[in-house]
Amino acid sequence: KFSTADTAGGGTNDVQDRARERVENLRSQQQVQAMQNATREQVRERVSKKLDFLRRPHVTSYVLLRAVGVSVEGGHCPTKKQIDVAMKKAMLRFHPDRCRGSHVPLEKQVESEEIFKLLNQRRQADSRA
Repeated sequence: KFSTADTAGGGTNDVQDRARERVENLRSQQQVQAMQNATREQVRERVSKKLDFLRRPHVTSYVLLRAVGVSVEGGHCPTKKQIDVAMKKAMLRFHPDRCRGSHVPLEKQVESEEIFKLLNQRRQADSRA
C-alpha cells in the first residue's frame, strides 16, 4: 500500500520531469530550426549572386525567361501576348508553394523562390511601362 504522501510526491516529480523533457525538446527543435535558417540564408546568398545578371535593367523579359529555362513562342521577336503566356508558365513553374517539401533539395527551393521574386518584379515593371 502507498500512503498519500508517497503518491503525491512521486506524481509531482513525474510532472516536473515531463515538463523538463518538453522544454529540452523545444530548445533542441529551436536550435535545429536556427541552423536550417542559417543554411537557407547562405544558399540564398549564393543563388542571388548567380542571378544578379538577370536583375540588370537592360535584360528583357524574353532574355529573362530564356535564362531561367522557359521557352517563348515567336522566336527572337515574340509578341506581348506570347511573352505574357510564357511569363505565366514560368510563374507557375517557379512558384514557392510548388517547390516545397522534403523531396525537394534546399538549393532548388531557394532558387525557385529567388527566380519567382525576379519574375514577379519583371512582371510588375512591364505592367507599369
